[in-house]
Amino acid sequence: MPPKKKTIKKTTTQHPDLQSFFGEFKTEYLPFVQWYYKSDKAKLAVVDFLEDKPQQYKNKWDRIQWKMRVMQYEEEMILSGGKRLFQTLYRFCEEANKMPTELGLVAIFRIGNGFDTKYKIESYVEPSV
Repeated sequence: MPPKKKTIKKTTTQHPDLQSFFGEFKTEYLPFVQWYYKSDKAKLAVVDFLEDKPQQYKNKWDRIQWKMRVMQYEEEMILSGGKRLFQTLYRFCEEANKMPTELGLVAIFRIGNGFDTKYKIESYVEPSV
């Protein structure tokens, strides 16, 4: 019988590639826009659009929604909503004769809640102190 070969385990000089272990968990997460109470019935978000075309998706209740990337307080976020929000944005862009990325900072007012929600968009003007 031939003698058994002895195997020597070598220590690794490089760490295993993290991508191979965690690649499937890597996602691009962007937080949703933060809304601030202006009054009991109205909320406000000030944003600057980073894209011109909203993307359609289904939310967790299986309803069609739209989303767009925006900047809010120097952080990239997602503005998400239904037909009313994006119809209001479309009308505002039409009146201004500009694409969303050309608008600069805008104030979006969310008035009411639920099925009674309405939106109003205005060019944002820095409040004077």
